[in-house]
Amino acid sequence: MDKPGLNIAHPNPTEEETARYKYNGHNIEIDEDGIVPLMGEDCAFPDDGLVRTKDLVHAVWGEGSLTENINFIHDALGMDLHKWLTEKFWGYHTSMYKKKPIYWLFSSNVKKPNNAAFKVLVYMHRMDKYTVQKIQRSYLHPHQEYIKREIEKLSDNEENLSRQELKRLEELRNHELECRDYNEVLKELANQQIEFDLDDGVDANYAKFEGAVAKI
Repeated sequence: MDKPGLNIAHPNPTEEETARYKYNGHNIEIDEDGIVPLMGEDCAFPDDGLVRTKDLVHAVWGEGSLTENINFIHDALGMDLHKWLTEKFWGYHTSMYKKKPIYWLFSSNVKKPNNAAFKVLVYMHRMDKYTVQKIQRSYLHPHQEYIKREIEKLSDNEENLSRQELKRLEELRNHELECRDYNEVLKELANQQIEFDLDDGVDANYAKFEGAVAKI
């Protein structure tokens, strides 16, 4: 926000380009790999889109008006920010860019990404041949561990769970299987170390990741 125009639209930014900077007296953090989890409250990533959005609002406008500003966003969207980011953002983004998105949604459920057990946004201009491997190792695998821990916590007391908690346990078990299958999809793609030329356009390049990215 402290520079004009588009910045870091290439796969190998320098440390200087990705260094934190000050804006209105607050530190602004740039995402180090251009990969942003999009699972909101259903994950434990400190750089999830929901967390990053709230952090940015806090950094720019401060603690005193944070609740007021988040409520303003909820009212403007007509729904909770978590719900909008996890269920509505992808459709909004693809329509805004006329089905040629610059953020790509890697999703464990490509046909119904809103219901996916795992999904991350990737900034197309910062992708390289190791991006899929990063998604698999730095995001999918930790998320699988998170799901496993949540299942264990609920299973330890399964006899006393409420109906809602039992439903959550069943959902987590389904997510565990979904992520296991998706890991195989990413593994195959990661081994290919796919590179692409931005001049070929979104349609041609997006198709190279078919089966791992949400259908447009």
